[in-house]
Amino acid sequence: MPDELENLKVVSSGGMLQNFKKYMVRVTGSTSFFRYCMQGFILSICTPLPSIFAAFLRGMLYRLLLGGSGKSCLIERNVTFHLPGRIFLSDHVVIQENTVLDPFHREGRIVLKSNVQISRNGLLKSGRGSIEIDESVYIGPNAVFYGIGGIHIGCHCLIANNVQLLSGDHVYEDKNRLIKTQGAKNRPIEIGEDVWLGASVIVLGGVTIGKGAVVGAGSLVRNDIPEYGIAVGNPARVVKMRG
Repeated sequence: MPDELENLKVVSSGGMLQNFKKYMVRVTGSTSFFRYCMQGFILSICTPLPSIFAAFLRGMLYRLLLGGSGKSCLIERNVTFHLPGRIFLSDHVVIQENTVLDPFHREGRIVLKSNVQISRNGLLKSGRGSIEIDESVYIGPNAVFYGIGGIHIGCHCLIANNVQLLSGDHVYEDKNRLIKTQGAKNRPIEIGEDVWLGASVIVLGGVTIGKGAVVGAGSLVRNDIPEYGIAVGNPARVVKMRG
């Protein structure tokens, strides 16, 4: 994606000092050496600490780095934050170990509202877009969300393990140019409240999944799913309606 190519320039051009400044912007969002040191110190000390006590300690100390953080957040060990000033947590958010939250660009943001739970090994990367997850959403292990085109998940959704939400496509029509130089089409994903996505579901950009819908395990969602529809297959098709 263009954002990824842009950030690869951190190590591919300029002198050491220039590249270091680019790296500071990449991980903190600013060229402030003080903020870089403070963020590095807090994350280096707190990230690997085990125990439930350390999880609550991280929830408190990370308020100094995050764009917003509510009360009683629980952050397990080895959770990685890039550009933490563009990450916003509400009350009682739980983020399990080895998860990565990465806005990736200073225009991007990640918003987790109250009682959101992200299971282990998740990757949320927003690019220039945003990832917004409403109240009381459960996200299973190994989820991958690319929010360059924008992702919004309504409240009370169940997102099973290994689900992928991909809100951007590479442009590839010109065969005389490298695909990586042709840019991307950014298309938002909208998921209504009380939706259940089964294990290993893939949702592509430009899709809206209506309130109360269910998508069966292993399905590829390329087209909209209506409210209370039950969809399965590759590509996913509505086979019946709830109720």
